[in-house]
Amino acid sequence: MREIKFRGSLLNESNPYKKGEVIEGGYCKEGDKHFIVVKHNTFEVDPESVQEFTGFKDKKGIEIFEGNILSDWTDVDGEQVQSKMQVYWCEKTGAWKLDNSFNQDKSSGDLLSEELSDFDYEIKSIR
Repeated sequence: MREIKFRGSLLNESNPYKKGEVIEGGYCKEGDKHFIVVKHNTFEVDPESVQEFTGFKDKKGIEIFEGNILSDWTDVDGEQVQSKMQVYWCEKTGAWKLDNSFNQDKSSGDLLSEELSDFDYEIKSIR
């Protein structure tokens, strides 16, 4: 069973955190405001920054969140090419996927769980 947690970027400074700092915890929404809950304290975050933990880790043991860009190296015509694919939730299948579409528009993806078992992905960047 995976741990349910979210992260988001703070909209305001709030002891002990600074504005813009990314914090992790529970998640709740009230009207058009979004909050991360840490140890019974509620902090307002930028709604565009909210990401859910997938329950998976990359090859270095770093937790993978929705929106992360994963990367690996593949041999193409004798040359090493680095892939860059975004992690997203697919409503249709009810599963985390890795976007393998050319435009990274979530039109085509493979199950994140299968991709992680077949390849050595690492987090390239965080959305």
